[in-house]
Amino acid sequence: MRAAISLLVLLFSMRGALTQSFQAGIQSAGDKASADSAEDATPAAVDAPGQLDVSAELKELRDMVVELRITLRLTQDELTATQDELKVTQAELTTVKTRQITSEAEISTLKQLTTEQKADPTQAEAKLNMLDVLENPKVAFSVGLLESHGEIHADLDDMDLVYSKIFTNIGEAYDEMTGFFTAPVKGVYYFRFTGTYYANRYGIGLMMYKNEEKVMYLYDYKTDGRFAYLSSGLPMQLEAGDKVHMRLQGASRIYDDEDNHSTFSGFLIFPL
Repeated sequence: MRAAISLLVLLFSMRGALTQSFQAGIQSAGDKASADSAEDATPAAVDAPGQLDVSAELKELRDMVVELRITLRLTQDELTATQDELKVTQAELTTVKTRQITSEAEISTLKQLTTEQKADPTQAEAKLNMLDVLENPKVAFSVGLLESHGEIHADLDDMDLVYSKIFTNIGEAYDEMTGFFTAPVKGVYYFRFTGTYYANRYGIGLMMYKNEEKVMYLYDYKTDGRFAYLSSGLPMQLEAGDKVHMRLQGASRIYDDEDNHSTFSGFLIFPL
């Protein structure tokens, strides 16, 4: 019994010693761990300000790049606008130079006309009329074949018709001596003609020519003694200097009198 009690006391004593030793070991390990944590935390705390400085510098650099891009884009837009303005200015300068050259040419022409007018007033007036036609083309004519009762006979060959009765001749483009109309400016013109004859044995054939090209031909023949009438017209594009005139077909006849049965007319529709 006493032996058992002694054994229990011994066991409790050993247990207390082991418990104290285990707690001391735990305390020592805890103190070491705390010390190690403190040592590890100290460098991190030291490095944190350096990391913050680098991040701030990178952000500042990014902001500078964005600002430079915006400035570059604005500069490019301003350069493009300046180039456009320069093109407009150059075009205006070219227009001004062209007007200056034109004005100088007009002044030179006027000086020449003034000199010519002193020497030959009639010739100078004709040139002034021509200049007016070129700058402000107003062209229209209407003419009759004969001044009074009569007829024109063509032999076997075609013949040019000369209309001698002038109703109007604005622009002086129709020549009453030759029967030819000469286009003073390039443009689209309209021409019309009429013609008549009344005898049984002869027909009437009329042709319109542009230079030496026949552009229209009409013919009629009556056997009942009544008047044969022809009439037609058409627009034509002409270059300056082109001529238009009428011809009577060979072996045919045309008649006219105070009632103006046979006429030739034309006018400028618009210049080109």
